[in-house]
Amino acid sequence: MTFDIPWTKSTRELGATVILTACHNSDPLCPVTVFKDHLDVSSSIPASSTLFAYILPSGEPKNLLKHKFLTFVTKIWSYAMLAHVLGHSFRISGAVELLLAGVPPEIVAATGGWTSLAFLLYWHRMDKILPMSTSKAYN
Repeated sequence: MTFDIPWTKSTRELGATVILTACHNSDPLCPVTVFKDHLDVSSSIPASSTLFAYILPSGEPKNLLKHKFLTFVTKIWSYAMLAHVLGHSFRISGAVELLLAGVPPEIVAATGGWTSLAFLLYWHRMDKILPMSTSKAYN
């Protein structure tokens, strides 16, 4: 599934095409399934609103801003006694998830829109990623 966005941090006004790849049907966090669910739930939001808008109790549509999203999820994590997560952690976690799934690093970089090797700074779980990648190279 693909959709265009008008602006990114690296391309600015040139925007980008976002590519979502489906996971196994049983995965509750499959990006395609979650995005389709979002569109279904958001069907009552006016078409003039942004992609991630929501409806206030008053019935007024409101654009979801980063700080509002992080405030919302932080309350959930606090209630569940989980650690506070910064916004960029979502991007890092997505890259690590792809690497752990065996996606080649250059594909992870392209998926994340990185045009340099800067994404290597975000790698976590090296103890899992490196042996897996090295073993696959020898196979």
